[in-house]
Amino acid sequence: MPLPSSISTSLANTVATPVIDYCKANYSNNVFIDKGIKNDLQWAPTILVKKGPTELIAIEVSQDIYPLILKETGPDIKTCVDLPVSVYVACPLSAYIAPANQSAVRKLKEHGFGLLTVDDENRAVEEKIHAIPLILYIAKSEFNNYAEKLPQRLRLAFSNALEAYQGRPIQGLQESGQIIESLIDQLGQHCLKKGWIPTLPGQAANNVEKLISVSQLSTHKSSLIRARSFITTYRNMASHPARSMSAYAKKICECKHGFIESITTAQELCVIFKSVGATPKYIC
Repeated sequence: MPLPSSISTSLANTVATPVIDYCKANYSNNVFIDKGIKNDLQWAPTILVKKGPTELIAIEVSQDIYPLILKETGPDIKTCVDLPVSVYVACPLSAYIAPANQSAVRKLKEHGFGLLTVDDENRAVEEKIHAIPLILYIAKSEFNNYAEKLPQRLRLAFSNALEAYQGRPIQGLQESGQIIESLIDQLGQHCLKKGWIPTLPGQAANNVEKLISVSQLSTHKSSLIRARSFITTYRNMASHPARSMSAYAKKICECKHGFIESITTAQELCVIFKSVGATPKYIC
């Protein structure tokens, strides 16, 4: 399989060829060389893999940990490519372990790119940084902007959910949803002890319905309705698998929106807790 002329013969033999074999063994036989993702994107990855009907994997083979082309086109990939594309750099293992490159490794991960390394001796390929489609990636700095107003323990709980999200987005969304359900249940227990409601139905979706009707929480009705909307909209996403790339792209965009919405919902629930003299328990 001919490689682009921009790849040196040495890099083609030591990195590109083992990575192509790795892709065929682990992802799909639908491997393309130097094929563009989209016409208006000024970058064609060294290797492009169609992973099943729903996802693309783009790999830039380079001697550098963070190639200049990705630094320049990274923002465009995230904004103009509305497809589920996971982007990786493939480089020699010796480049990855070099002390001078550790800052580049951190930046690559921080910006949502994955990393594959190839052992200089036995040509073994290993995934060092896992990548998820860039259209749903949430950078730590972006997360901090959303979560900065949360109590420390809740912020830690969502930070743990984010770790899960960056590897398996739907799982991370489910974990953030469990935080919301826990807050709803705790608020319901507080109202029950206060005698504001006679019973709690049990499930969070039913509990929030009960809380909406509590007169003592009437000034927070819109926040409770928001919590109800979050629970009913996002709790069952994993049970409806997408069957096409466009459907998958739509689903994972909803997944990102849902994760951010869970943080905003939690902030509003915390306001309710404070107004009734209660504190959310440790959730992590």
